[in-house]
Amino acid sequence: MHKLEPVKYLKHMFLKPVERRFIAVRLSSRRSLHGLRQRTSRLVKGEKGVVAILVALLLPAIFGMVALTTDLGIAFSTRRQLQNASDAAALAGARDMALSLGQATAIASATNYVNSNISGAEITGIDIDEVAREITVSTRRNDPAVFARVFGINLMNITATATAHWYHPDYVLNKLCPIGIEASVFQLAYDNDNPNYDSDGDGIYDVTLVDIQIGTQPGNWGWLDWNGPPLSADTLAEWLGPPCTMPPGETVWGEDSDHPEWSLEPGDTGVKNNVWIRKALDDWIDSGESMPIVVWQVSEKQGGNTTYEILRFAAFRLVGYNLPQGRIWGYYVEGEWDDTWVVGGGDSGNDYG
Repeated sequence: MHKLEPVKYLKHMFLKPVERRFIAVRLSSRRSLHGLRQRTSRLVKGEKGVVAILVALLLPAIFGMVALTTDLGIAFSTRRQLQNASDAAALAGARDMALSLGQATAIASATNYVNSNISGAEITGIDIDEVAREITVSTRRNDPAVFARVFGINLMNITATATAHWYHPDYVLNKLCPIGIEASVFQLAYDNDNPNYDSDGDGIYDVTLVDIQIGTQPGNWGWLDWNGPPLSADTLAEWLGPPCTMPPGETVWGEDSDHPEWSLEPGDTGVKNNVWIRKALDDWIDSGESMPIVVWQVSEKQGGNTTYEILRFAAFRLVGYNLPQGRIWGYYVEGEWDDTWVVGGGDSGNDYG
């Protein structure tokens, strides 16, 4: 019998069984991985079938969403154009009514504005209420559907409505600026047949800019003196700064107000030019807001003894001035009367605002 050395004995007793256990574990791991692959493969094949069913079920809904998005986008674009055309038409009709041109002229102007701003539109109504002083323009256009036809929707009926008011203030007792402009200047700016100024910076001439010289003749302008002569530059600056102020109890009446005291307002055609007047005018220009002013039709006398026969009131957007030369320039703004300016409304003629 051979005697084993200790090292060899240990190798014989322990190493070989360990190797056998390692081989057994490795074989068991391979079987487990193979089973996992089989189960995963069956699961993936099953999920593919479920996804195919879901896609088949959801496809009509997905197509419907695409159709809705596309056709609604077209409808919204048309609706915006239709509303803009209706707004412009209502304003044009209101302007004609304010100028006392009659309903036929107002309807013709409104129709022309709709046709000029959108093609293929139908005017479904132009309603004028002379008691409420409002005109309502209703329009419609049928646009063909693109994708929605699959669901039986062939046409999209798109409508828009716009209402504009014309307002004739009889008198003003708050925030009226001490500037009077002769009526023919505002008639020129109001008609606006030949716009020469871009008021909103979009590169399109949209208003008539008027350059007015101080004086008492047709086409001139001048200062108004709420307290009567003499008119100091400091007092003028105080009244002129935005918002303009009037002395307590001062009321200015328009000619057509049927009021026995319709105004012959004192004025001053002298050049007033100090730092505070210039600051007040600069503040109006910087504000981008309209100045509520007087429109006069007849003036009497000269200088500090001038009187103005008040005709109407107007909203005027000041653009620039040159006081040493007695010049101001700006444009009329339609429909910008503020309720805080005007306290009385009645049957006076054009209000230019």
